[in-house]
This record gives sequence, C-alpha cells and structure tokens, in this order.
Amino acid sequence: LLMLSPAFVEARPDMIERLTESALESPTPSHSAVHQALAIQWFDTCGRLSQIGAPTLVVTGGAVVVIPPANSYLLADHIPDSVLEVVPDAGHGFFWERPELLADLLTEFCND
Repeated sequence: LLMLSPAFVEARPDMIERLTESALESPTPSHSAVHQALAIQWFDTCGRLSQIGAPTLVVTGGAVVVIPPANSYLLADHIPDSVLEVVPDAGHGFFWERPELLADLLTEFCND
C-alpha cells in the first residue's frame, strides 16, 4: 500500500485486493528482498548518470511516500536532455493508478 497514493487506496479497494492477492500468490523471496534493500541503500550510480546518451523519460508520482519524488528530479538533473514527468496525486505505483496517462506520456515521448 505504500506504493500507492492514499486517494487511490481509498477509491479502488478492488485493485488493492487484486494487488494483495497477486503478492500473496507470488511473494518476493526473502533473499531477493534483502538484496533489493541493500541495493537501494548502497548502490549509487549518480556519478555516471551524465554518461547516458539515450533519450530518457523519468516519471514519478507526485504523492510518492516510499521513494521521494526528489529522487526523480535528481535523476532528471543528471541525465542529459532527459524529460521529467510528475503524475499528480499518484504514488510510486503510478502505472497502476494512472495507466492511461502513463501510456499517453510514453507515446508522446517516443513520438517526439
């Protein structure tokens, strides 16, 4: 639930139920969760972001709780010619909350 905005959690109990069922059916193995947590804490590629030469779209939710949107601004600031899009009122799981908007953003980015 931390990946989703409070408004989405309240408005879409059906989706919360489906996501919960999916997580229970295919739980993340504990060793994977530990490795992911260590990577989040210690893996730092900020110094290499300026080497990215491909067109880059950075997308974040404006209501992210777990990973602050400031991290996306940091990415966009360090990746040359990147485009930052903030999905208003969405959490880290913006792709579940606003799939149509994400599809539009991706389509527009890829067509430019």
